[in-house]
Amino acid sequence: MGFPGNKDAKSGNLNNALSKTSSPLIATFDADMILQHTFLMKTVPYFLLSTFIEENGEWRLRREDEIDPTFKLGLVQTPQSFYNPDLFQFNLYLDCGLCGA
Repeated sequence: MGFPGNKDAKSGNLNNALSKTSSPLIATFDADMILQHTFLMKTVPYFLLSTFIEENGEWRLRREDEIDPTFKLGLVQTPQSFYNPDLFQFNLYLDCGLCGA
């Protein structure tokens, strides 16, 4: 669903989509991204940190005295790994790891 007129490009499309959802969590990806199968299991728990705490590899509900009412989390950004070499580097043989030089 594209933003009419494509105003503000990617950010305009994201803002338009956000105005049409009531979902508590939203993930955005580039079309050429390949996700790890563990993506949700590794990212969603961060949004529960105000309510849950991890102890010795187990999660438990925070006691009332452990809750910080000022804690707010709005974004989790994961590292990116690139599966394919950059198009320009590949075509100009700039990635010498592939050319044996």
